[in-house]
Amino acid sequence: MVGLTQKAPAVLEAVSALKGLVSQITLQFPERRNALSSGMVSALQACVSQLQELCKEGKCRGVLLCSSVSGTFCAGADLKERAKHQPADIIRFGDSMRGVIDSMARLPVPVVAALDGAALGGGAELALGADFRTASSRAVMGFPETGLGIIPGVGGTQRTLRLIGAPRTKLLLFTGRRLSGEEAVDWGLADILSDNPEEAALEILEQSLQKAPLAQAAAKAAVDDGFEVPLQKGLAFERAYYAQLFNTKDRVEALRAFAEKRPPKFQGRSEVVAGTLLPARQSPSPPRQRRDPSRDRQQDRGRDRERERDRSHSKRARSERRGRNRDDERKRERRDADKDDRGRREDRDRNGRDRRDRDRERNGKDRRDRQRDGTDKDREHRNHVDKRGDSRKGDRSGRDGDRHREDRDDARRAAALLRAWSGDRDRSETDNAGKVATAAETMKRRR
Repeated sequence: MVGLTQKAPAVLEAVSALKGLVSQITLQFPERRNALSSGMVSALQACVSQLQELCKEGKCRGVLLCSSVSGTFCAGADLKERAKHQPADIIRFGDSMRGVIDSMARLPVPVVAALDGAALGGGAELALGADFRTASSRAVMGFPETGLGIIPGVGGTQRTLRLIGAPRTKLLLFTGRRLSGEEAVDWGLADILSDNPEEAALEILEQSLQKAPLAQAAAKAAVDDGFEVPLQKGLAFERAYYAQLFNTKDRVEALRAFAEKRPPKFQGRSEVVAGTLLPARQSPSPPRQRRDPSRDRQQDRGRDRERERDRSHSKRARSERRGRNRDDERKRERRDADKDDRGRREDRDRNGRDRRDRDRERNGKDRRDRQRDGTDKDREHRNHVDKRGDSRKGDRSGRDGDRHREDRDDARRAAALLRAWSGDRDRSETDNAGKVATAAETMKRRR
């Protein structure tokens, strides 16, 4: 191995056993158990920047991240140094460390972390930035931050969540539980359990050297970019990266090697090849280029702003929908109240009509009864009057008959007297006249 420096907390080396195509980042800060101090972060930034240049030149086909300190991968943040920092300094330190991990994760080559000791806090977050993790039984992974009044701040919560799910992530964060190498592999935080994790990591990288580098870069980009998007968008990413590989010399070399029954010799070149499947007039899209961390952070901030606007729009839309629902509910309540009022009015009107009908019927019956009673009374009165008139008439007629009989009797007696008086010629006229007057007076009194 050829080292760049032996005094820095982290050094970048080329693994000569693999033709120098694999680079190795070695953490070597035994005094602080490879703690993430400002010097360590600066050294890691330098290593990652050089790796980006090597990848562009095609001189790096894989990265191994390991530690030279026995029993320790990385103990996390340097708490002694952290105690002297102001909050603003801590924020800047976190941004720098997050940029290192994100840049390492975006390298277009496989990155493998070998854990043969404790990887706690920031050390676990650094290991999670790799594509794979090999661990020994001596390895320990955990997040003790909640015991220090903070949380993992450089990707621990989100990368762990995407590897093992929310319940187990919360269990590690809430309890500060430390997982052994076997448990880390079983839970999914690590991928391969080996007594010699560095050898296992180099074996993975050696196998990857046999594959086309452009295809590996496209595969990594398709997986990483499509991980957090809907399926259809992820399929669109896959199609785009798939189409970029048709006009590469690596693809043509693979086809020729297959026909000639020999191992292919990939060069990682993407020049247009004549006679390929795509028409000559169609220029191939350039391979996915990894951008610098500052530009990535700007794009991340832009995406964060877009997501914030989307959340605000969604929140506003939900608020408007709730407002419309409340308005609809009020309208329904008013309609129900109006319906109830109409029902009550109709009931009152119906009851009033029924009551008026009953009163009218009762009044009519009373009137008919009164009329019938008055008719009966009038009839009785007329009968009574008729009877009384008949009785009076009968009495009067009886009295008149008696009076006529008496008159006839009186007349007969007067006639008899006159005849008697007329027969006595000797009496004087004076006596006759007196007798006649006496007879008339008598008849008058009788009457």
